[in-house]
Amino acid sequence: MNDPDQTMRLPVVEVSSESNGTSSRQAFPPSDTIIPANDRIVPPRDTIRSRSTIAADVDPPRSEPTVFGAIRQYRVLVLAMAILCMVAAVAYSLHQPKIYQVEANVTVPLPASSQPTADPGQYLDSQVLLLQSQGVAEKAAAIANRELGSNVLAASDFYGNHSSMAVVPPTTATPGGYGASIVAVSFEGASPQIAQVGLNAVLQAFDEAVSDAIRAQANATIAGIDTAINESTSPAQTATLETQRTQTVINEQTDLAQTPTAAVGPTIRANGHWALDGAIGLVAGILVGTALAYVLALRRHDGSEARPVPEARPSLMGDLTWDNSGQTSQQPQR
Repeated sequence: MNDPDQTMRLPVVEVSSESNGTSSRQAFPPSDTIIPANDRIVPPRDTIRSRSTIAADVDPPRSEPTVFGAIRQYRVLVLAMAILCMVAAVAYSLHQPKIYQVEANVTVPLPASSQPTADPGQYLDSQVLLLQSQGVAEKAAAIANRELGSNVLAASDFYGNHSSMAVVPPTTATPGGYGASIVAVSFEGASPQIAQVGLNAVLQAFDEAVSDAIRAQANATIAGIDTAINESTSPAQTATLETQRTQTVINEQTDLAQTPTAAVGPTIRANGHWALDGAIGLVAGILVGTALAYVLALRRHDGSEARPVPEARPSLMGDLTWDNSGQTSQQPQR
């Protein structure tokens, strides 16, 4: 301090006194430093912010968005999508072509000529296959068109995967119990008349097919018995064969009297349930709106994460030098 040319170094101390986070640099010498009376201190013109100021400007890390958070954030979008899908579903339900349906429960009894040990389920399966056969379909189309007075229906409406007829065999009933021999048959048409005529036609065609099968089986059995009678030389054997022939005729008449019976239900509208379609559209709209909201929330989150973060640079600490001439200078730290 006695040497007038001696240079003293003072650290630059940062003081943040502004409410907006900015700081002004002021140089204060340590308390134990003696500053000559003729000297003056000029603070450095450093506008670089301090570490605390930069750290305050950096956004805290954001967590991944949730589904419920996305719904709350984009609730207007979710609500709009729900209303839009509901209106579209109701409009489609009201403007689509009308389809009518009529259903009947068909009872298929066991034939009297069947053996006591015969499997009733196996016989029912054969009758269901007969109901879905192409022969029954062709006969039903002919009966229906004759009733309608024009060729409205074709065999493809009664046969195949894309037909208007549906057959539901019993699958839950216990064999031999109630419902074990009931088959559900339904038919759809563009009008109530077409639906009713189509169902009646397939039931009539099926009844005729069952009767034809009973007659064919009885005729084949009788023909075999007659052949055996003609070739028989034993009176006892001939008498037995004649008894069998008589029983076959009786069984045939009994089976023809026990043809399938049907209980036909009312004709209903198969489509056009606008309330149900509207509810389905509302649920679908909520799901679609939720998915869109979550995607938007993810994109917004990813965009905020990709924003460049300012680099936190340390403040420049400098040393002030002064002498008796009143000149000051700043030297960076080494």
